Amino acid sequence: VGTEAQNIDKCLSLIHKEFKKLREKKFSPVMLAAAKRQYVGQLTLMQENRLSVMLSYGKGLLLSGSVVTFDELAKRIENVKAEELFETANKLLRPEDHFTLEMSNR
Repeated sequence: VGTEAQNIDKCLSLIHKEFKKLREKKFSPVMLAAAKRQYVGQLTLMQENRLSVMLSYGKGLLLSGSVVTFDELAKRIENVKAEELFETANKLLRPEDHFTLEMSNR
């Protein structure tokens, strides 16, 4: 998170609060549908930037040997279930697994 020094504690507190919510409560069907629409919408806008698309395809080729097209990615997003997000949040967003790195230009 990029922020000014005086806002670091507040930002970290908000991040931890949101992570906790994701670990403790599953997305409702309405919330999940809205999040999916927003994410696919952001990806749609990204498609307008050809450099971004080519970099994404290149990264896919380097890391997995394949390219995931926009349509494939949108379908994968649509197939995500609330239970999967909940399980993933509980695996990846545990406070004991986090660390904080603060950088300053002072």
